[in-house]
Amino acid sequence: MSQRPVIATRQTLIATALDLVGIIGLIVSLVIAVSAWSGLPDIIPVHFGLDGRPNGWGNKSIFWMFPFLNIVVFLSFTVLRRYPHTFNYPVKITPQNAEFQYQIAIDLLNWLKTEFVWLFVYIEGEIIRSSKLNNSSLNIEWLLVFLCFIFVTVGVYLYQASRAR
Repeated sequence: MSQRPVIATRQTLIATALDLVGIIGLIVSLVIAVSAWSGLPDIIPVHFGLDGRPNGWGNKSIFWMFPFLNIVVFLSFTVLRRYPHTFNYPVKITPQNAEFQYQIAIDLLNWLKTEFVWLFVYIEGEIIRSSKLNNSSLNIEWLLVFLCFIFVTVGVYLYQASRAR
């Protein structure tokens, strides 16, 4: 990695809104976990096949993995956005394009952070639903919607990055 300029970036209004939506997602994740815990059976689905049906089972303590992962993802992405000069980029970073490239990379992290938090909230809800309905399948359509959001977000970033070489 060549020496890239270290530039202070600004926290945009959209980034602040995404942080707020992400924090709400973290709270929802924790509330769901706490409120559902006592009603979960001792063995819950922990993996779903491509058809949406549970095909892996585990102890219900694994359920706490989702709120934990949510917090780790949120905090990690929040810290990472402070160091855009260390990221890998699809274009060469120059003094002329650094500020814009850094800002759109930070925007990508902000969007992905929020999308991942809500994806984990969704999966938590589906595990609860599947546990209580005994072998109910995962709603694949909603999972595909979440994955589409993630891929579109990355696609928009790649488009913006390549246009601003």
